[in-house]
Amino acid sequence: MALVSGVLSLAAAGAAVADDAWVSGKVSLNLRRGPGTQYKIIGKVAAEDHVEVLDSQEGWRQILTDRERKGWIPAGYLVDTAPASVRLAGMEEKLARAERELATTRADAEAETQRLQELTASLKRENGEVGSRDQDQRARIERLQTTNRELQTALRWREWLVGAGILAVGMITGALLGRSRRKRSSRIRL
Repeated sequence: MALVSGVLSLAAAGAAVADDAWVSGKVSLNLRRGPGTQYKIIGKVAAEDHVEVLDSQEGWRQILTDRERKGWIPAGYLVDTAPASVRLAGMEEKLARAERELATTRADAEAETQRLQELTASLKRENGEVGSRDQDQRARIERLQTTNRELQTALRWREWLVGAGILAVGMITGALLGRSRRKRSSRIRL
């Protein structure tokens, strides 16, 4: 039975090892060598100080201060929640960090905005140049199409003239040949 209670007390003490805690109240506490008022005072712990709980015995807690001092104080003066002043300092630090990050982000955003504005202006210039070249190309294409139509029409007039000439020569030749055949045969055949 003694073995079981010893194991249970060790388990309870082990559960309390290295827990964060803060000294509550508005008083300064004596830091002692052991768990009781009969032990020698080895230092002081002020209200709202952060400590780590290392061990626990009958209403006393062994602590390690942020200044690496180890000792015992009464358990009733420790709380699990950081005091408002500590939480406020933590929040102020988070706020300062967030403001620095925001300033950096704003500076990055302004630099990126400037870069994008310069890129936009450059692209607009290029677009204007491309648009101008496109208009020039369209005008040139239109001129070439007009010239092509004129050339095609001019070639057809030549073809038509040649064809009309051939037709006229053929008609004249046919008329001449037809007259000469008529003169030779004046007889009527029945």
